[in-house]
Amino acid sequence: MKSTFLGHACLLIEHKETKIVLDPYLSHSCWAGQLFVVEAVNNWKDLVKSATHIIFSHPHQDHYNEEMITGYWDIFKDKVVVIPDFRLKDFFIQRMSNLGFKDIIVVSDLNYLVIDEINIEVSINNKDMDSSWFFYTKDKNKGILAQTDNLDMDSLTLYKDRVSCLWYLYAQTGIFPNFLEVDFETKLELLQRKKDVWFDKLRNFIEILKPEQAVGYASDMFYGLRLEANLLELSAKYPKDFHKALPGAFFDAETGIIFSPDMPPGGRLERFYKGVVNNRSHINKIYSDMFLLERKINSKKTEELTQIFINDLMAVFENSKYSYQLTLNVINSKECELKKVKTNLGLKDNLAPLQLTIKIPVYFLCALIDKKLEMGAISLWNGAIDFYREDIYSFSVEEREFWRAFRRLPYHG
Repeated sequence: MKSTFLGHACLLIEHKETKIVLDPYLSHSCWAGQLFVVEAVNNWKDLVKSATHIIFSHPHQDHYNEEMITGYWDIFKDKVVVIPDFRLKDFFIQRMSNLGFKDIIVVSDLNYLVIDEINIEVSINNKDMDSSWFFYTKDKNKGILAQTDNLDMDSLTLYKDRVSCLWYLYAQTGIFPNFLEVDFETKLELLQRKKDVWFDKLRNFIEILKPEQAVGYASDMFYGLRLEANLLELSAKYPKDFHKALPGAFFDAETGIIFSPDMPPGGRLERFYKGVVNNRSHINKIYSDMFLLERKINSKKTEELTQIFINDLMAVFENSKYSYQLTLNVINSKECELKKVKTNLGLKDNLAPLQLTIKIPVYFLCALIDKKLEMGAISLWNGAIDFYREDIYSFSVEEREFWRAFRRLPYHG
């Protein structure tokens, strides 16, 4: 059995004549048009088309991208789709059925699916929606583990001493701290903290799991409309004891051979530049769409959009253990501001301020309400908003609950 890294979070699993693709997001933008794939293998279209099955680990846009799928429907249309039995599966199935997928298989947590001679097990992070996938042949107990975005790595220790190759999440794709209204140096400090904590967790995970090979993949992204975020990524330091695979890297479980192209000196900067060039048409289209929409939206329309947004947000809060009061101000036809966020646990009066001010571009608010953002408000949270927090180093329980509610905003209508 062989696993090949095609780009971002996509792997091709092969055994004899069987080919399975995991999370084929290799083109177009994601997260409210903010993030793009740096690069993918040149022949990714042929490789994806040659597979019989596609696994989508979860419906985040950088793993399941409807714009890309519809743009390359000839590649995807006849595939058998495999998804985890997670809490949003019904919504996920409906979205995929609307696109035209007809054969969808749901695999339960810690259960397995057999495709020809490949056994496939799924481990679901039930705290969120992510999952990890373990591939092995019928005659071997060891196999290939793809972590994907499953951050609950303790749940994966059940594969201890069973992993011939671990593909681990090299860095977290989330846009934090780039949406904070602080200076560049403070953002860099916060980003470095985030990375250091993550790599410490990875070291512990790999030590417990004891894979024969461990290779970093995923998070091959650059920021199309937030250029400063790219500078932050290039300025951040990565530990030398972790290996980041480049597209085209592969591991052969039968022979134990692993191959990964070497990144040349200055390669990160070159790859970011290549990503900008390769995606220039998509970036230009997003700018153009924003410009045309902003010309059409007047202050009355903006107020209508913001009122819909507030009503939806308050409806979500009704099911929260916290109570909230919100004020949404329309700054102009291009931007609105959510501020004076107040919260209290279980009490309706004397609410303590959460000290958040959130700026939301009207273009993205309109796209959210018109169902043009595949993941709803989580797309805004991970790409299209800016916010100010009084204490940038603290992340209170109240704020965590607020963001969880914010990301649960439904598609309007």
